[in-house]
Amino acid sequence: MRPTRPVAAPLPERANRHACTLGFGPSGAADHPPPTSKTIRGPRTMDQCTSFLRTARTAWLFSATFLLFGAQTASAQSDSVTDNFEDEEWEFIHNWPKSSHNVDKQRRQPAGGSKNGYWSESMKRGQPDFISRVETPAGGLPGSKGALLMRTLYSGIPDAKTGGYQQDDLIFNAAQHTGVLPVGATPSTVVRVFVPPFKKWEQRTGTTFGFRAAVNSTTYKRRRSFLSI
Repeated sequence: MRPTRPVAAPLPERANRHACTLGFGPSGAADHPPPTSKTIRGPRTMDQCTSFLRTARTAWLFSATFLLFGAQTASAQSDSVTDNFEDEEWEFIHNWPKSSHNVDKQRRQPAGGSKNGYWSESMKRGQPDFISRVETPAGGLPGSKGALLMRTLYSGIPDAKTGGYQQDDLIFNAAQHTGVLPVGATPSTVVRVFVPPFKKWEQRTGTTFGFRAAVNSTTYKRRRSFLSI
């Protein structure tokens, strides 16, 4: 997925209301010093062999993950799936009220979505209250005439206040257009976000905008029975 036009960030919101968010935790592995003594190994037992196979399989999965998320340039990349918002007829249909399953277990059908089929409401957290195509902000991509404006006013349960931070989601349905992609295609994403000047943000502390890319993989789970190792 390679959007080629800027996406306008949600405008400042009132307290107890904010847009889609995402937190990323620290990652990495600890350093392992070289061994200081020689280890003498005897014949491997069945449990040791099984443990080795599990470790090898886990290491392979970690290697595949590194290739998927690495920033290396691939010789053969997948075709891009994008929405540049240049179409003046671009429109999002909300289909109120929105879902709030993460708060009250309510999925309210039908979900909101764009006419071109690329964007949809999250059935877990609902959609931003204001989604519209606007003119590209000053300083945007040269030649661009369209961008997407998102604004959250009342996140969480429709017509109710939870007294805490909530969020809305707007989903780009790349998988429906690309299908299954191999790891060798090195899927990646580019999004250009316009942020209003700092002086226009309200005086409060809290997360306002977040972006994430989600992928699903094929995993193998061994069935365990009485005779399995």
